[in-house]
Amino acid sequence: MAKYYCEKCHRMLDEQQFYKSNNMEKYPDGGRLTQCRKCLTMHVDNFDPSTFLWILEELDVPYIEEEWVKLIDKYCVDLSKVTGATIMGRYVAKMHLKQWRQYRWKDTDQLNREVREPIEQKMRERGMSEEEIETEFYKKSLASRKPDVDLSFDGTYDVPEPIDPEVEKELEQVQKTQEHEKSIEESLTEEDKQYLFLKWGGSYSPAEWVQLEKFYDDVTQSFDIQTPTHIDYLKLICKTSLKCNQLIDANDIEGFQKMSRVYDNLMKSAKFTASQIKSESGDFVDSVGELVAMAEESGEIPQFYQDTPNDKIDAILDDTRRYLYKLVDGEQGLGLLIENAAKQLQDQEEKLGYSDSGEDDPVLEEDMVAPEDEVITDLDFEEFSKFIEDEQNKDEGSIYD
Repeated sequence: MAKYYCEKCHRMLDEQQFYKSNNMEKYPDGGRLTQCRKCLTMHVDNFDPSTFLWILEELDVPYIEEEWVKLIDKYCVDLSKVTGATIMGRYVAKMHLKQWRQYRWKDTDQLNREVREPIEQKMRERGMSEEEIETEFYKKSLASRKPDVDLSFDGTYDVPEPIDPEVEKELEQVQKTQEHEKSIEESLTEEDKQYLFLKWGGSYSPAEWVQLEKFYDDVTQSFDIQTPTHIDYLKLICKTSLKCNQLIDANDIEGFQKMSRVYDNLMKSAKFTASQIKSESGDFVDSVGELVAMAEESGEIPQFYQDTPNDKIDAILDDTRRYLYKLVDGEQGLGLLIENAAKQLQDQEEKLGYSDSGEDDPVLEEDMVAPEDEVITDLDFEEFSKFIEDEQNKDEGSIYD
């Protein structure tokens, strides 16, 4: 809730503590008067019009004596409980009703004549004299109800209280905010004001209109909002967000908690989830219509395949192929190395007696006969068998020992 500064008591108070005037040209700050209700009505005598008519003129509401008297008869029975704001607040609220809201201070005389003339005519038709008529009107007038005691304020609050440093700092911030809001209002054209009024209603200031519109645009750029239901939900969400900010700025924690729950419920009901965020969807094609649109724009069906390895095996084969190519292509003396290796192989074959004819080399008979000292005889078999037998006996003897 916005706060305003009272120039008389030097306090920062909620906007509800200030009367709102219909004269927006004289009071452009939302129509709020420069004094709070208590200070404005401290010298008001509800039975003396000269003490409160100037306030009605500042509020730009008509003074209809008959309506004021009705409130006097209802709320001023116990004079000990009557204050300067007892009738004023109720009368101003009454002037905001549909019956009177279209009238202003300039309509005061006309409205009072419209009330009085039909009654006078009826009285004259009944044969009443002018003196009797005036007597009857006096009985219904405010003057006839004035009590003997003086109900005007004694002036105790005439001396202003010293300004607290924190209040003064808050006042400076409020003044800056009001100047900023005024600059925003001046930057709007009449077409802008009419558009924002129709979209958001007349209960918001121009600065609040701009704040609501900015948040609305930010959400529409982040989410896919198409249906009228989503648009209606979005407007409610914007208004709730504005109220949340105002409550937290006013340090109304309890009110903020209640309003934030309403905000969360609206977000859930509208299904504004991460899946609807446009930035999350990227550039992927998620419908046949988008695919057809792309084909129509480019004139052909796009090819999404890229000529790159598809997995690790393909990457390894590709690396091996490139390595071998570089190895062969980059080795300048590879042919000479091959020739040298072939020549060495040929020399070795010639040294061993191999021929290059391709025919099998002849096997000599003397090569098939073993040397005489390498021939195995029967004696050699007998000695080997005896050696095996002796070894077995030694093994058996060592087991039983």
